[in-house]
Amino acid sequence: MDLEIAPDNKLWASTTTNHQGSGGGSILVANSDISAFSLKHTITYNDGANNARRTELEIASNGDIYALSSENPVTIVKSTNNGASFTPLTLPVGS
Repeated sequence: MDLEIAPDNKLWASTTTNHQGSGGGSILVANSDISAFSLKHTITYNDGANNARRTELEIASNGDIYALSSENPVTIVKSTNNGASFTPLTLPVGS
């Protein structure tokens, strides 16, 4: 799991898989008193499975949210609207 605090003081979390290999790739945001989390996005793969083993978050000073999933293929998504939607970023092709 990765925890990040946004410039607006919202707490964001991302998940990794459990010992059974499920549950990774979720991006969540806490409510104002941090008593519950809401799912904002799930990184999925071609088979539609929620199988991202490790998901890392970074939040820029302007509030843009970046999430990187280390599953093959590596996936990076970005939100510019406080998590309302996430857009995949194109990764450079290695030479």
